[in-house]
Amino acid sequence: PPGEPMELGKGSLSAGTLNTRIGELKQKVESFPNHLIPSAGFAAACNAMSLREQTAKLDFELSDESLALYPDLLAKSNALERMGYIEAGVAKIKGKACVNVNTAEESPILVEAVFRGLLAPLNPMEIAGLLTAFIFQERRVEADFEGLPKNLLKAVEKLKGIAKEVGSVLKAEGLPIDPDTYVTDNLKWGMVHVAYHWSLGLPFSSITDITEVLEGSIVRCLNRLDECLREVQHVAKVAGDAELWEKCGEAGFLIRRDVCFSPSLYLT
Repeated sequence: PPGEPMELGKGSLSAGTLNTRIGELKQKVESFPNHLIPSAGFAAACNAMSLREQTAKLDFELSDESLALYPDLLAKSNALERMGYIEAGVAKIKGKACVNVNTAEESPILVEAVFRGLLAPLNPMEIAGLLTAFIFQERRVEADFEGLPKNLLKAVEKLKGIAKEVGSVLKAEGLPIDPDTYVTDNLKWGMVHVAYHWSLGLPFSSITDITEVLEGSIVRCLNRLDECLREVQHVAKVAGDAELWEKCGEAGFLIRRDVCFSPSLYLT
């Protein structure tokens, strides 16, 4: 009956008190602007959540982390820092020298060779021969070291060692690289004897007799070698090696002759 206590769970409420509370709750519900459309607030919340997810996705796509090759980029950056090319994202002296090298696919190998003094004992003709390892691309051509001077042969072995060290650092930073394969992929020896004998003054007709490389490839390689020698001059200048700068200039003078540097179909 009205006014009698009612048993509701653990406590008891009178009908009057209960009605009062129900009225209060109704007033609160009616004061909410969307009380006649119960789903409106939920839909707005869902829409806001969807927009936040889309924003987060776009932020990720615009970030470095979304790049497919970002892990490789980060690994190479760490390797360069480990080898002393950069520090806290700022280029050090070897890093500044490295930006001058475009002819060598893996420029750190060449820069390391200069900074470690590998080229110092070599004469200009030997330097010209050694540097072809960075620019010659044909895998099928076997190296021919017969008759080459001992200084040049020693430099070849030391350059292989430097390349293997660089490959080992890259592998240690997480890149899928085999150091031995890295050496063979980035150093090709098929033009060493050709460039050496060409810089000694051997005529082009005789050059074609000592190699299986096609004439057009020889011409292109020697022209790229000239570019490489100029780049090594820049590296030597950064390193403060005036003697190497002069040797590379002389090597360039020795190879820039005859048909290889005349206007032709090979150069167009």
